[in-house]
Amino acid sequence: MRINNIKRKKLVIAFCVVFVASFIALFLRKPIEIDLLGDTPEFNTESPVYDYVGYSDGSIDYNAVWSENISIDFSNSVNAAYLSIKNIPFGMYYLYIDYDTEYDVATDNNPITYLSLSGRNKDKFEMEDVKLYDYKKWVETPLWVKSVQGSDEMNLNFSFTGYGKTQIHSLILKESKLWKLGFLLTELIVFSVISVLYYKLKEKSPEDRIWIVGIIAFAIFVSLPAFIGNSLVYYVEWQDYEFHANRIASIANELRYGNFPALYQSDALNGYGYVSLLMYGNIFLYIPAVLHLLGYTISACYNIYVLLINLVTITISMFSFKAIFKERKYALLGTVLYMLAAYRLCNVYVRSAVGEYTAMAFLPLIIAGIYRLYFEIEKPKFRDCIPLILGVSGIIESHVLTVEMLAWFIFAFAIIYIKRTIKIILVLIESIISVLLLNCFFIVPFLDTFKQGLSVNADNISANLQSSGISIGQLFNLFMTDSGVNIDYGTRSEMPLTLGFSLVLGLLLFAVVCCYKNTWDMSVEEKQHWSVIRTVCIFAVLTLWLSTSYFPWKDLAYKQNSLLILLTSVQFVWRYLALATIFITIVTVYSVQIIEKREIRLFSLNPVGNRISVVLGALAIIIAGHFFTGFMNNAVGEKNLDISSNIWTDALYLPAGMDSTILYDTSVKIDPQNSVSIMLHDTDRKNNKIYNVNKVKENCTVSFPVAYYDYLEVHDLNTGEVFNTISGYNQRLSVTLDKGYNGKLVITYRVRKLWKLAYLVSGVSLILFGAYCLKKR
Repeated sequence: MRINNIKRKKLVIAFCVVFVASFIALFLRKPIEIDLLGDTPEFNTESPVYDYVGYSDGSIDYNAVWSENISIDFSNSVNAAYLSIKNIPFGMYYLYIDYDTEYDVATDNNPITYLSLSGRNKDKFEMEDVKLYDYKKWVETPLWVKSVQGSDEMNLNFSFTGYGKTQIHSLILKESKLWKLGFLLTELIVFSVISVLYYKLKEKSPEDRIWIVGIIAFAIFVSLPAFIGNSLVYYVEWQDYEFHANRIASIANELRYGNFPALYQSDALNGYGYVSLLMYGNIFLYIPAVLHLLGYTISACYNIYVLLINLVTITISMFSFKAIFKERKYALLGTVLYMLAAYRLCNVYVRSAVGEYTAMAFLPLIIAGIYRLYFEIEKPKFRDCIPLILGVSGIIESHVLTVEMLAWFIFAFAIIYIKRTIKIILVLIESIISVLLLNCFFIVPFLDTFKQGLSVNADNISANLQSSGISIGQLFNLFMTDSGVNIDYGTRSEMPLTLGFSLVLGLLLFAVVCCYKNTWDMSVEEKQHWSVIRTVCIFAVLTLWLSTSYFPWKDLAYKQNSLLILLTSVQFVWRYLALATIFITIVTVYSVQIIEKREIRLFSLNPVGNRISVVLGALAIIIAGHFFTGFMNNAVGEKNLDISSNIWTDALYLPAGMDSTILYDTSVKIDPQNSVSIMLHDTDRKNNKIYNVNKVKENCTVSFPVAYYDYLEVHDLNTGEVFNTISGYNQRLSVTLDKGYNGKLVITYRVRKLWKLAYLVSGVSLILFGAYCLKKR
């Protein structure tokens, strides 16, 4: 023991030395701030000065001479320029750009000025392309120097397209202080995790060590696709990756602007704004968003999030399956089957469906929580509801559609076991109230926003339900492809929407168990288990039916019944495969457990003939399954469509009726024309747009290039007077100005008092709930 304490002290001392050295190296060095324009010769757009610079890839850029105040006319021959920065140390920086733009959208619907890294610099630096939109006056963007040795030279390219004019007033590169804190926190977390694992493993038995190391190795294995390439920041264009990466970046940006909580994406859709942060649970995305603020790239933040969710899913699955099946080996079997299920892997790595695969992490916990209340504790108390409360809350904060789908089956389960439901009705009510109180900070703003006229509420959203259903061939396909998209008709190049080999085999095992079941003398407890598994299997079959094109979705989609509207709001019916996956996993594990317990002879491999049969059968299935996968992935289906099936997954929450194809137009619309002169004055540090209004000649309606949402507010900068807002041209935010008005108008997103009350209620509820859980431990 004394030797162990000495080793522990030496380890702590070594870490402290490394930590202090890192602190000195990072924080005692003077922060870098570079004025990139400096005192350079004046830039004359009428007689431009430039040199040609050839790159190894054959491309050509123009090296323009910059001045402190750059004025670039798009109509002349200069359409690109670059500047070179030398000797930049390792770290994270922010590039601050103050500018003015004036684009001619009437002549060109896509004019833009943007700043990007030179192609030959991207192995040493990382920066997203920066677009200088005309709805802003300034922009800040992170830039990473990835080489620990720093870099001798970095080239930034300015490119200009379309018609108009851009003026760059200042261009400053400033080192971020947060990335240094993030670097030190990373050191601390890595050391803490390694230390805890090391000393915990030493205290465990050899068998327990194998289990722990095996689970960690399995978590790494499951997460390998997220870390392909040469580094953590490798980028892959998964289906919804950009949408969810923008959610992460939007949260980080709004926090940087000082807007907490992040509710409104003020920079989205060419400055028109968007409310997806209100329509999706985002509490878990604050983790990658904060990591982004601390200096990690968006792709690295996303990959870390995938790893964390995989770890959480494994942990919850092990706990939940152990609670149901009582033995660790069956908990491990259930975890492996669930983690490697085809639809879950599709969600994580093909679709990048952040909400769905996060919600799937909590499904086992809900099943275990319900099982505990109904079948394990005669008189459950509130503390016995904790797993169920946490599981439902996790799904609410991840994916609302999963909540809607699951609610039907929870309700059906309660009806099937109505006698038990009545006995535990009080704790169920307590659970429901707790879930509502803990999550009202999301539920209240969500419902308040959802009731507005949004595109997601339009009739065409449910019009493609029938065509999104999958076929039996897809459903029971044994293998999965590694790419694809949603295809309405046919299966060529469609993503892997299948149960996969293991779960199909699990259904076959359950069929075998059903054949033997009547030959067994079952105890009361075994009959109870059988009743539960039979119900779960019925649910599994129902979810499989719901996910196919054989369910009458088309007939239900146009019904006006409220319950049917709720049922058909899933957008893509193959989403029911998430529930089918957890249901069939439970059925499979039960089948394996009962087969071992009852020693069914069919599965005895002692005779050589049985072994040969298994090997030959497995080979035949593998070969045929591989053929079927390739065949169906290249099959083409043709059909004339009666209704549009196009669903804008990134524009579902625009105001209903807004034409998203003309959001490039950032001009202010005035009716009647020439009744007032109004132009963008500035955007403040909270990213609120400020418009300068010259004296109004006659009463007029002004439509700003901002999407109309109920809780956007327009007020006078000096007097604070709030103007009534209406939906105007193309569902834009509009106000009526009276003759003689003169001043500056500010557009802000207003947080209602009701929402603030919901935040307070959830905060207090979380504190009380956490204190209760800690006390009961």
